[in-house]
Amino acid sequence: QEEGVLLVSALDDHFPGRLRSMLGDACPAFLLVAGPIDFLALPMVGVVGSRDASPVAMEVAGEVACAAATRGRAVVSGLARGIDQAAMMAALQAGAPVVGVPSEGVRVAARNAEVRSRVHAGAQCIASPYGPGVRFTAGTAMGRNKVVYALADATLVVCSDHGKGGTWEGAREAMRRRFGRVAVWTGDGEGPGNAALVKQGASAVGSVDAL
Repeated sequence: QEEGVLLVSALDDHFPGRLRSMLGDACPAFLLVAGPIDFLALPMVGVVGSRDASPVAMEVAGEVACAAATRGRAVVSGLARGIDQAAMMAALQAGAPVVGVPSEGVRVAARNAEVRSRVHAGAQCIASPYGPGVRFTAGTAMGRNKVVYALADATLVVCSDHGKGGTWEGAREAMRRRFGRVAVWTGDGEGPGNAALVKQGASAVGSVDAL
């Protein structure tokens, strides 16, 4: 609390009800939250994708975030470089509330000066399901992914590798375990795994308005 971080138990009234209802037994026992906690109760659009995204894919992520802002929705993503950061920066510039779910603890995420500044300014909320000093692993990234999908009314996969990578595995798990609504971009900038995700049950989205 002295560092401006709240511990919110899954039994607390401030804990996002969507996480309990969408994740069930996979729901985290707590969140460590920095920034405006009320952002967690807002209607949200999730935007995810590869770290090494093309410039076109990054532009798509930004357009989706701006469209969400004009429709009164927050944007939730994973704080990773690439698509996540492109979407979050565009949402911030459009004045939309932003929720970042890091794949590490809040103290580790807050080492980024820009993230720390946005949280202090009340423009961004960070919600981590991990202890404050936990560092990134493949497992924590997967745990982060399900929180993003469950918080969002729908999550757009802008670009994904095929058969590998966190974006691919996160989308497949979300569909398989019904953690959230998964949409996949099918326009310019899509990744090599996008079409395969659509075949596995994701909703195809070819325009921002369609999302």
